[in-house]
Amino acid sequence: MRYPSEALRAWCQNVEKLRQEMSKRGKALEDGWCQCDIGDAIRFCQQSQQAQFCSGLFWSVWIDQVLFTVLPPELYDQFRSIYRFPKLYSHPTPGHASPAFLIIPPPAADERCQYQRPTNELLMQDKKEFWGEVAAWLRHVGQVNHCEAAEADFKADLSRRFPEEFHFLW
Repeated sequence: MRYPSEALRAWCQNVEKLRQEMSKRGKALEDGWCQCDIGDAIRFCQQSQQAQFCSGLFWSVWIDQVLFTVLPPELYDQFRSIYRFPKLYSHPTPGHASPAFLIIPPPAADERCQYQRPTNELLMQDKKEFWGEVAAWLRHVGQVNHCEAAEADFKADLSRRFPEEFHFLW
């Protein structure tokens, strides 16, 4: 198999085009979005596509965050050269925001985050596509131990940064 697959190559290219377009309006950062602007990116999609886009953002952001944590810098750089997944920055504090922010329903008063959320089934389908491919790439480059470390970190991260109703994700 070639890495990235055509589907994930197109995903990364389309996300980057959207990020560039939103950057012209001051609504995106160099490699992703701030929490306060990510809702605008999702709402940029047609309503019928928002849940799918949100799910893809969720998985690509979370995978990038976990791999940043578990991979040695040179292997993470290799991953980033293949998979240019967007980053999600925290608005109230320095650093990255939990990807759970994307899928947790917001308070009704928060209009910035009113968009279609993915179903549990869609999240699990996209897990197979996004993580399935990245895990296969790690195994392909002989990094089974890092693949296993990432899977352990996903599980630990659920306890740290996700409400219990999302623990089904891993």
